[in-house]
Amino acid sequence: TERRRGQMASSTETTQYSSGEITTVARGGMGYYSRAAGKTNSGYMEGQLGGYSESVTSNQAPDAVTQNQRSNITYGGSPANPLSTGYYEVSKQGFKQEDGTMGYGPETRTLRRGIGYDDEGRMTGYAETRMSKGQTSTENFSVKEFDEFGRSKATTSERVEAGVRTVENRTDITYLGGSQLGSYRAEIVSAGNMSTVEFAAKAYDSVGRMTAFTQTETSAGIAVVTERISTVFNRWGLPARYIEDAMSGGITTRTMRSIEYNSSGLASAYKEYIADKGTYLDPTGA
Repeated sequence: TERRRGQMASSTETTQYSSGEITTVARGGMGYYSRAAGKTNSGYMEGQLGGYSESVTSNQAPDAVTQNQRSNITYGGSPANPLSTGYYEVSKQGFKQEDGTMGYGPETRTLRRGIGYDDEGRMTGYAETRMSKGQTSTENFSVKEFDEFGRSKATTSERVEAGVRTVENRTDITYLGGSQLGSYRAEIVSAGNMSTVEFAAKAYDSVGRMTAFTQTETSAGIAVVTERISTVFNRWGLPARYIEDAMSGGITTRTMRSIEYNSSGLASAYKEYIADKGTYLDPTGA
C-alpha cells in the first residue's frame, strides 16, 4: 500500500450512542492501494484503504484499550460504491494497572473473508477463522432476516471450536431502542445434542452494559431458568460481581460471585456463595 498527497493519514472519531456508551477510535498508519496492487489482486481496489492501526476506548471500560492492526482489506462493488469483502486483523486488549503501567491480554488473529451484502448494502454474512491462545476456531455466519430498521432479526452461525461443531439458529431477535439486544429464541445443535434457548435482557446500566437478564434453556426435556439479577463491572469493563438464580425441578439455586483478574484481564480468583431452596420435582414424573 501507499499514501498519496491528500489521502488521510490518521483520524480520531468519538461516537456517543443512545445507550450512553461513548467510544473513541484513533487511527493511524493508513495505507491505500495503488494501481499495481489492484493488478496483483482484484480485491485490492485502487485508492481504497488497505490497512491501518487503531486504538479503541470506551466509557464502558475506562481503564482498558483495544488495539487493532488491520491489513489486506479487500473490496467488491464499484470504485464509486466500494464494499469491504474481507480483512486480516491482529488485536489485543490493554489493561491499565494501578501503578500506571499496561498489561495486555492474549493476542487474537482474525481472517474474515466472503463478506456479503444485499441490494441495500446491509451485511448478510461472512466466513471467519480466529486464532487465540493456541486455539483455532472457524465460523460461517449469515443474516436470514432484517427488521424494518435494518437490524438483524434472524441469524445462523455454524462454529467449529476444539473439534466440536455447533449450529445456532436465532429467530425473533428484538431490540430495546437503538441497537441494544432485547430478546431472541435459539435452536442449538452441538456435538449431536439439541437444545433451545429463550433469552431476554432485563436491564442495562447508564453506559449500555447489560446488567440483568433471564434465560430459559431446554435440553432433553429438562428446562433450566437462569435469572441474572445484577452485575457490577470493574474499571476494565469486566464483570466483578453478580447475583443470579437458577431454577430447575422445583429447586432454586442462588449464586453470588465476586471475581478477581490478573494484569492480562484473565480471571485469577473468585469467591462464591451458593444456596439452594425448594423441593425437588422429578421432570420425568418418577
